[in-house]
Amino acid sequence: MSSKAVSGHFSLYPLRRNFLAIAQSIIPFVLLALFAVPLEAQQPSTTALAITHNGTPTTSIAQGTVATLTATVSQAGSPVALGQVAFCDAAAPFCTDVHLLGTSQLTTSGNAVFSFIPAIGTHSYKAIFRGTNGLTASSSTVGTLTVTGTHPTTSTIASTGTPGAYTLNAIVSSSSGSPTGAVSFVDTTKEVPFWQSLPSRRPQPDQ
Repeated sequence: MSSKAVSGHFSLYPLRRNFLAIAQSIIPFVLLALFAVPLEAQQPSTTALAITHNGTPTTSIAQGTVATLTATVSQAGSPVALGQVAFCDAAAPFCTDVHLLGTSQLTTSGNAVFSFIPAIGTHSYKAIFRGTNGLTASSSTVGTLTVTGTHPTTSTIASTGTPGAYTLNAIVSSSSGSPTGAVSFVDTTKEVPFWQSLPSRRPQPDQ
């Protein structure tokens, strides 16, 4: 009986390469699982708006008066001390550009305050809490403020015709629109309105 020895070569390189490839694909997920911080669900917030003048709630102020918008943000009845509030023109669909009146940071009491001088007319405002990592954004109901006063106007006058038969044309303009009302034409040299008769005088004899 005869025997025959068989010799061969076995390489571990393919196995090592496969192991490294698998390890490289798994390591990121292992690290993510070890160091990931669980995210908490955002809690709902509530925003309320108050319009005041000199500390008193109001719906109407005079021209040139300072109005104060105060937003109060809370969560489950407790004041929210962190975050930013935007004060907006509620008549616009988006609180951007000129429709963003201003912004203010919340205080420890949960309030954000913005003071300004509004223009003449009726305005509507709202406050928007922009939210945080733990709190959702929220918007207040709309508050209305009427500012009373008169708009400035500009008047010009032009004349046509001939001496003794003039036609005067007055143009009154305003940045708020087309003014209505009456216009008086006055002879500034005599300081007597045109619709009044000038006093008659007889020639006086030479002294």
